[in-house]
Amino acid sequence: MIKKGLPEDFDFSLKMDKSVWNYKAIRPANFPEKRIKGISMLLSETIEEGIVHFFLERIKMELNNKEPKDAVKRIMNFDGIGVQRKMEMFFNIIMPFFMVYSDGDEIRNFLNFIFEEHPPLNENKLIKSFKLNYLDIKIENVKTYMGVIMFQKDKIT
Repeated sequence: MIKKGLPEDFDFSLKMDKSVWNYKAIRPANFPEKRIKGISMLLSETIEEGIVHFFLERIKMELNNKEPKDAVKRIMNFDGIGVQRKMEMFFNIIMPFFMVYSDGDEIRNFLNFIFEEHPPLNENKLIKSFKLNYLDIKIENVKTYMGVIMFQKDKIT
C-alpha cells in the first residue's frame, strides 16, 4: 500500500498512534497533525538551500530595516504557519540561534535591535498574571516580554 506523495520505501512503523497525541485543551488550529503539516511546508520550501541559509539570507535582506515589526514580518514571510506562531518561532528559535552562531556583529546588532524595539507578543497567562501583580511595570518590547516570562516561570518553580 503506497500513499500518494510518499516514497515506496516509507516506513509506516514510524507512524505515531493518535492515542499518544494529546488533544486536551487544544484548539483545532493547533492539533498536532496541522502543526506538522504547517512546518512541513517550510521544510519542503527550504530543502534545497537549507533552513539556516534560508533564514540567514532573509535576515541579511532586512539589515537596514529600521521597523522591527516589518523586518520580522518579512523574515518570516512563508506559508503553512500562522502569524502568531511565526513570531514565537522567530523570537524563541531563529533569533537566539543566529545571535549565537552568526559570524558578524552586523547580524547580532540587528537582531539585538529587533529584540529591544519590537513590540511585545500576544499576552499569555504568565504575562496576564504579571500585569495583575506588577501594575507599575510596563511591557513595551519583546525583551521585557521575554524577561517577564522568565521571571514568572522562575517564580512558579
